Amino acid sequence: MSMNVCVRVPFCLVSLFVSAIACDLPSQNDGSSDPNVSTCSDGVLAEGEACDDGNTINGDGCNSDCHVSGSTQWCFVLPQSESTDLVNAQLAALKDGVLIGATTSGPSSGRSPTFTYLDPEGGEQWTHGIDIEQDDALHLETMVPSPSGSSVTLIGRLYVGGSQLSKVWIASIDADGVVGEPQLLTQAGEVLIAYTGAYTGANTDDGLVLGGRAADMGWIAKLGPTHELVWEQTFAYDEPTAVTDILVASDDRVVVVGTTKLPDEASNGQSIIRGFVRVHRASGDVESERLLPIEASEESLDVRAVGESGGKILIGGNRSFGPETTAQLWSLDFSLKQVEVTLITNSAFSGVSSLATTPEGTILAAGFGSESLPVAQALWAIEAIPTNVDWTFSGQQGEFSALALSTKEPAVYAGGIDPASPGTPLTVCKVSR
Repeated sequence: MSMNVCVRVPFCLVSLFVSAIACDLPSQNDGSSDPNVSTCSDGVLAEGEACDDGNTINGDGCNSDCHVSGSTQWCFVLPQSESTDLVNAQLAALKDGVLIGATTSGPSSGRSPTFTYLDPEGGEQWTHGIDIEQDDALHLETMVPSPSGSSVTLIGRLYVGGSQLSKVWIASIDADGVVGEPQLLTQAGEVLIAYTGAYTGANTDDGLVLGGRAADMGWIAKLGPTHELVWEQTFAYDEPTAVTDILVASDDRVVVVGTTKLPDEASNGQSIIRGFVRVHRASGDVESERLLPIEASEESLDVRAVGESGGKILIGGNRSFGPETTAQLWSLDFSLKQVEVTLITNSAFSGVSSLATTPEGTILAAGFGSESLPVAQALWAIEAIPTNVDWTFSGQQGEFSALALSTKEPAVYAGGIDPASPGTPLTVCKVSR
């Protein structure tokens, strides 16, 4: 992408005594006090601006706030205690910042998620947990921000009294840390308890769509405005089958992706992982479905994320063939008949964990690094499908498993942990898009 951009490389300081890493970019000068002072987007590089290309177009290399696309504004590190390990991390952007949800594991039962709210400058506003019974355990699975950006729906698995069966737990939390009254998902008055595995969710105009795994089958359900069960479906291509991500498309159709294991005749009956995609109408009826194509019988496809751009479905994951793993994107029309496969052309990274589409149509793909190289967090910006990577941001050791687009600024929050290294702190970075 060719462009004329004035750029000032920021100088970053890392403090050992605070949890935020901030770049030395002074506050943007809007010129309101002096008509002779340059303002952002006037094409003149002024103090407090990292770049100025003379326009207010975001995602073109220099954004409307005069930050360079792909540059880090700050990173926040959430440390762990010596007696606990972080097992997952979730992000949700609200009107005035980002909410971090993290589930810990430790020697005692009754573990529950911890929530931290950061303002747009990376400042920690508050941190607290959720009260549960002493013998219970709560595992946060996903966080879905409301359309207004004023609150977040929390979805988790609640294990009561040491039971091995989880119940679908739902609550809400706002930017002030106020938690709504939790409830358990019910069907015909009975609490649903047979659901295991991870959950994912997405907002609709009149409720919420959830997905996950029921026993060894894929599961999808529509909830109403008060989280009542409207409809649900279970399905399997083989066992086990699990939903890994959900998209509510611009026309209200629901796109579901996930993985299943199928016997591989070429490898003496051993199972291989295959990816699937399903398109549901708002009523829950299945409109189309298919398994994603493979190039060799021994190839495995791990599907983790789904998005939408340019009227097409985008699916992210990785392809494994023997010891080699490659980050991959699939682009499909909604009939699921035409499939285009794009390999992310950056050999240092090998898997996509999360997708987000900016208002300008740029695809942001977060993921993880190659096993043959030091593991690194990765964030890619991809202008169109199929195409090469536009810019790449690499964080510290671990995996960027969560993305959240800022609701006010041309920026994205990316966060995650290193699942292979217990004790690794959670890192969240704000990156200009």
